Amino acid sequence: MHRATAIGGIYLAILIAALTLQLGPALAAKNKDAIAVIIGNKDYTSSIPTVEFAHRDADAFRVFVTDVLGYLPDNIIDLRDATKAQLESAFGNRVTHEGKLWRYLHPKGKSDVMVFYSGHGVPGLRDRKGYLLPVNADPDTPEINGYPLDTLIANLAKLEARSVTVFLDACFSGDSPKGMLVNATSGIVIKPRMPGQTTSRMNIITAAQGDQVASWDLKARHGIFTKHLLEALYGAADGDDYGNGDGKVVLSEVKAYLDDRMTRAARRQFGRHQNAWVKGRDDTVLVAAIPKTPAPTLMTAEETRQRQARIKLAQQSLRDLGLYRGGMDGVLGPMTQAALAGWLTGKGYAKDTELNDDLVGKLGQAAQRHVRAAREAEAQGQAQEQARLAKLADERRRRAEAAERARLARLEVERQRRAEEDRKAAEARKAKVAARRKPGDTFKDCDDCPEMVVIPPGTFRMGDLQGGGDDDEKPVHGVRIDYSFAVGKFEVTQAEWRAVMGNNPSHFAGDVLPVEKVSWDDAKAFIERLNAKTSQRYRLLSEAEWEYAARAGTETKYSWGNSFNSAKANRVISTKLVGSYAPNAFGLYDTHGNVGEWVEDCWNRNYNSAPSDGSVWTNGICGRRVMRSGSWGDDPSLLRAANRYWVGTGWRAHDICFRIARTLSQ
Repeated sequence: MHRATAIGGIYLAILIAALTLQLGPALAAKNKDAIAVIIGNKDYTSSIPTVEFAHRDADAFRVFVTDVLGYLPDNIIDLRDATKAQLESAFGNRVTHEGKLWRYLHPKGKSDVMVFYSGHGVPGLRDRKGYLLPVNADPDTPEINGYPLDTLIANLAKLEARSVTVFLDACFSGDSPKGMLVNATSGIVIKPRMPGQTTSRMNIITAAQGDQVASWDLKARHGIFTKHLLEALYGAADGDDYGNGDGKVVLSEVKAYLDDRMTRAARRQFGRHQNAWVKGRDDTVLVAAIPKTPAPTLMTAEETRQRQARIKLAQQSLRDLGLYRGGMDGVLGPMTQAALAGWLTGKGYAKDTELNDDLVGKLGQAAQRHVRAAREAEAQGQAQEQARLAKLADERRRRAEAAERARLARLEVERQRRAEEDRKAAEARKAKVAARRKPGDTFKDCDDCPEMVVIPPGTFRMGDLQGGGDDDEKPVHGVRIDYSFAVGKFEVTQAEWRAVMGNNPSHFAGDVLPVEKVSWDDAKAFIERLNAKTSQRYRLLSEAEWEYAARAGTETKYSWGNSFNSAKANRVISTKLVGSYAPNAFGLYDTHGNVGEWVEDCWNRNYNSAPSDGSVWTNGICGRRVMRSGSWGDDPSLLRAANRYWVGTGWRAHDICFRIARTLSQ
């Protein structure tokens, strides 16, 4: 047998099986006392537009109450295209509520009642109340021949029932997807009053609010409200986005699902506002046990009969042509296959009506083509086999080439992996060496990088310890620095600046002089480039770190004592070479005088609420940054370890420089 024929035969067998497969309804616990009234008003008299999918909505809801809620078929009052007399017969009128529904109820109040309506609703032009529109009514006079929504709710409230649930796939604005129903509402908006009085046993959900239109889902062939309501009741409302996943569906979960999915669908498809109107207790259980199957796509009874007739005709045609032993490929053209597939799946009926009616003739013609194609396939078998072998050899060659390319690619990946491992190992060795550095050790990360000194952890008192300082140096407070860090042995020199930035902004020129005329922003730019160059973590000192490093364990005004000594700090008429004076106990030079030094902290007028752990003070006036150490042009009182002042971040002067810090690997 030809391979395509065999495969086609299998495909056809699957299609035939699909034709004859019958699926049973989902199992549900029986609710033998429950009563449902299901109404689908589609075909209206006179010029009132049809409600295209009202019968399908009603059929789908009937399946839901029987298969999911367990209602008995004999306890369902099923109305199609109901007149006012039929509505009154079912629910009663203003005089009495004892209609057919009342007669069906369990006499001891054990019945659950569910009402579903799909059809037109209209507003009363005089009383502005909502009305269900019977198929034989005049929409311009609903107060006379419509069925009042108030009466429906009032009569349902009088029933001795365990619960009452009402679903209305209708709007009451006088508008519809096919145009206005009420002539007098053209050009104006009528917003009907919805019923206000219900009972604690009653829950109501309508498809739209006020002056909104209840839209249709043309693809699903349902009202857009019915489609999303059934999805919610079949379990989607209990999902993570809307419910708690406890296997039940409650009123609040259905409202959340409709507010999201239905409202968005109406906006996306039609550009309309459509919001469900809900009244009832949020925790009311509408479905006690969610079914395992999703909401089905249903057809009306007439559509079902037509589909069954087409299926029988297709089955007989296939048997007559003997196609059980043949194949679909080459027998049926694409359009004919699409028509048959439409029959099998229940889709495409509206588009393929003319084609479906002529399917038997097309199958006969296709059978003749199939015989000719089978003979040609047999005659060409040897050539096809040779072509297959040649293709197989070519495929083997391509696979071998692909395998070789893959092998080389794996080798390259392995080479890159090893290179990355070597790089990480080198970094780890470097970090290990850095971690072994002890307080007082000095190091440089590159030949033209600033020389750094390791500063030990410790505690100190920060501020005006000896008295005589300004208010911004108070209150004196304790600071604990529980980590080692590195600080520049000298202020950044002009040579070090030039090696990173490629220029020299200084007023006093000299490679070993401190770089000056640099703003706080300039200092941050230098550090960013130095970090990129060395892959390290250089930074400005915090104000607490600066004073801790400058004091080097002392509590005197200067690191050498309480009296200024011009032999220990520069306060003459220009900068001096870095390292011209003796260092402090930590090995740092020029922490008093020469040039002022930027630190990271924002300016604050005193030390109230200042950090006590050595960290940067990020609160305050951050357009101003703290300057420490004093400069060559300052009075000795400004060179004290505790002295502080502020400068704007963009200011440059020939007495301003900075000293860098570096975080050490832990």
